Amino acid sequence: MTERENHLMFCKFCTNSSKSLNLGIICSLTEKQPEFKKSCDSYNENIKLLNSEKKSLENQIDEKYDNVRDIISFVLEKGLNIYFFDNIFKSKYDFKRKEQTHNLTINKTSEHIKILVIVFSIFTLISTINLIMNYEKFWMIFSIINISILVIIFLVLKYRKPKVLMKTDSEGFSYLKTKVKWNEILVYQSVTTEDTYSFKKVALGTKSRGIIEISISDLDIGIKDFFKIVELNKNVA
Repeated sequence: MTERENHLMFCKFCTNSSKSLNLGIICSLTEKQPEFKKSCDSYNENIKLLNSEKKSLENQIDEKYDNVRDIISFVLEKGLNIYFFDNIFKSKYDFKRKEQTHNLTINKTSEHIKILVIVFSIFTLISTINLIMNYEKFWMIFSIINISILVIIFLVLKYRKPKVLMKTDSEGFSYLKTKVKWNEILVYQSVTTEDTYSFKKVALGTKSRGIIEISISDLDIGIKDFFKIVELNKNVA
């Protein structure tokens, strides 16, 4: 976030703001562009303008993403608050206070490796049962192969260095090379991309930077848990 974007996050929705042909949005109290660092002591929120911006961002998200086409996911999320892609392979959290959501390190998901564990565990079980019921060389070799693959997968899970995709703190979060402040988020919604139904993103409507996309399918955190983090922190000054 640039310094100007940080200023506009406040000035766009302040009753003390005004417009200049040369300077754009300025402060009516000083007749200059803002110079504050983090927040402005003279900030007086224009609720009507803020709500109008929220509605505009919601419309932009609805127009950009065709969520209704993924009808099953749409009905589950909107009607029943069930997020289809928050599956058993994602890490689970139980956030009660915003302090619990700070200083988190969220890695790239390892769900594909975990799926392999389940698949080869099933193969191992089948081959073991067949080996017990009908001792044959084929089932013995098949069992050894499956167990060997499982051992390799477990070793990969244990010793691999996961890639960190997101970090949080008291001011906001960093995702890849993007820093997002909690107090710049106005709306947030899970969306289906045009590429595939199974790949989900979170669209964040911000005060001064438009829509920012988070590829939630890549993260080792579910949509509901991520929304809980935003909800707990969205009123941070």
